[in-house]
Amino acid sequence: MLSTVPQFSGSTNEGVAGVPSIHPRSTGTLLAEDASGDHLYAATFAQGVMRSDDGGVTWKPLGLAGSHLRGLAFDPSSPDTLYVGAYNDGVYVTTHASTTGTLSRIAGSPTNPEELLVLGDSLYVAGGKDGVFRTRDGGSTWQQLGGTSVPTGGPIWMSITGYDACGRDVVYAGAMSAGKNAIVRTADGGATWTSLTADPALIHHTLGGPGGRTWWLNQASSVPGGSSYVPASILTGTFPPVGTGCLDPNVLLAGRAGVWGSRDAGQDWYPMMQGLGVTIARDVAADPSVTGRTFVGDADWVFHHSSDALSTVTQKKPPGETAGTDIAIDPATGRVFLATGNPTKNGEVFSSANPATNAWTDEGLSSVAAGRLPLAVAAQTFGTQRILIVAVEGNGIWRKVGGTWAKVNGVAMATWQPSRGASLAWAPGSSTIFLFDHESGVWRSSDRGMTWTKIWTIHSSVSGTGYLAIDPTAPGRLYVSAAASGVWRIDGATTGSVTAGTLTPTLVFSSPVAGPIDVGSAGDVWVAVGAGPGVAARLSRSTDAGATWTVMSDAFYAAAGGFPLDLAVAPDGHVFLATNGDGVLVGST
Repeated sequence: MLSTVPQFSGSTNEGVAGVPSIHPRSTGTLLAEDASGDHLYAATFAQGVMRSDDGGVTWKPLGLAGSHLRGLAFDPSSPDTLYVGAYNDGVYVTTHASTTGTLSRIAGSPTNPEELLVLGDSLYVAGGKDGVFRTRDGGSTWQQLGGTSVPTGGPIWMSITGYDACGRDVVYAGAMSAGKNAIVRTADGGATWTSLTADPALIHHTLGGPGGRTWWLNQASSVPGGSSYVPASILTGTFPPVGTGCLDPNVLLAGRAGVWGSRDAGQDWYPMMQGLGVTIARDVAADPSVTGRTFVGDADWVFHHSSDALSTVTQKKPPGETAGTDIAIDPATGRVFLATGNPTKNGEVFSSANPATNAWTDEGLSSVAAGRLPLAVAAQTFGTQRILIVAVEGNGIWRKVGGTWAKVNGVAMATWQPSRGASLAWAPGSSTIFLFDHESGVWRSSDRGMTWTKIWTIHSSVSGTGYLAIDPTAPGRLYVSAAASGVWRIDGATTGSVTAGTLTPTLVFSSPVAGPIDVGSAGDVWVAVGAGPGVAARLSRSTDAGATWTVMSDAFYAAAGGFPLDLAVAPDGHVFLATNGDGVLVGST
């Protein structure tokens, strides 16, 4: 971490007066480098323009504090000239970027600049709903480009890039809510424009190009030109132009629904994502009885199943559902249970004998629990009796036997959960179940969920913390991870309580952000630790009940595992980490 001084906007714009909602959020060119003078510039969310002269360690404000900035652009022929786009406030310029940095508004500039591009003597602006603009005289006069090929009033033009092609400006512009005109290009400096996303036959679904595997998200709304696609950034001009048109053949788009690429200057488009890509994966579960059978519940796409340890995945969500929160597998039957919903309504549990081939069955939780959100689910079958346990946010613990639901505890899970999580642990064949309600503590049932007793008052209100795991090789050994402390081991947890002094938790792994935990079939315990200022994400393993630990993560894990939400260790040696924003990481022992 070089510095936390410049602050940008991720997905927290909702409710901020004067700025758009989280889509489109601030993306694209928010940093600009003057390598010749060792200056780095940042367009922040509300702190204005900042400059660093030491590689990003310290920062000096240059102006526009309070404005919501959307993009930066240097004039290559005059490195001291820097253009800045401010939302609902036009384009600003300084001709003293490396010294005083004084910024002045350019009169007549587009009101809502989203991204800027300098090519030769031209400044191009993606101007939101107003369209695409150009000035050739430093802003004295402006020209709106594109006519009907760059429609205005509905689409939000938010990304722009380009390069010189044998003396001509080649410019790409991208918009959300533009339908077939989502990506347009001019090869003659703005005189004429062509849509690159008008023909759906040229939007392909094989990963990486012709002959690749079919992308799992095969739906029209999520491709360039689709109703949900957001072209947040476009990259081109990185390879030497070829052919009579002097066009760079390679183009990349980044935005909602991932990265797309073209190797023929935008004629054909292919997804450049493998597997789940960038998603908020809430839960991952590996079937202990079927090698490679793996399930993912996530906030974006609800549910995926895989037969090859997530090398390939297939979406299979219950009709009408929008988010998955937790998954359980009945160890006796292999039946899969999926908790779904959002914090305000539509909480439900579904089950399927085999999601790859069978439909989902609605378990009817919403009809008794007022649609509140189920945060944790567990299930087992004893003889012919199937028992389903669900921890419901703000509505207690619910138990279903056969076709009948009963609320078995109204004290646990009685409040809103700031961490957006809870954890259930139930060893196969056992009558003892454990629940971690992050706001009240650890609870235990010794009669398959009929009655519950709180055994430890411990809290874990930080997202990505607060998990339980049972050691299959040592009945009664319970592991608890909690914010501010770390991972605790409780031996003999099937009886007694910490509160009464008859159980003694032992801190075996100290960390203020200890996250998901799991115990392998051999009793090896794993813990995922999230990233923090100056601290890289890591995955650690102990084979001696927490006495000693070995770091199992590598550089890839450290870069992508910063926000862990769930951990699963499969009997075949695969290790799965569900993350908040980086999909699911897959490793092996």
